[in-house]
Amino acid sequence: MTTINIRDFSFMKIKKIFFLVTLCYSASSMAAFTGNENKQLSEINMKSQSIVENVVRALDKAVKDQVDNNPEKKEQISSLRSSWDVTTQKKCQLETFESKGTDAEIATTNNCLLKGYQTEVDYFNNMLP
Repeated sequence: MTTINIRDFSFMKIKKIFFLVTLCYSASSMAAFTGNENKQLSEINMKSQSIVENVVRALDKAVKDQVDNNPEKKEQISSLRSSWDVTTQKKCQLETFESKGTDAEIATTNNCLLKGYQTEVDYFNNMLP
């Protein structure tokens, strides 16, 4: 029986969301820009996605460290992480509603996710053992 670690699942889910947003956005924006402008926009979006992915990795590490330091709280820590991730994603959907379909959609969404995940990292890194 194969088990999926909660942080691996969260990271896979986040990557899937980023890919789908990028794919949908890129397809709709291609007609409005020249090749060079599309390339620049794509580079900006890829960079912002990379930054968010790095923060998610830091979050995974912070959660793992807390689980290692507090094995008796593993279930509560994992549950908090999952709930917090969902809250961050829904919050960002709401906060970036106005940018939907614009050139800034991906970067705005990634900026929101970055802030939310960084708050989680800070919390888990500062938890008392």
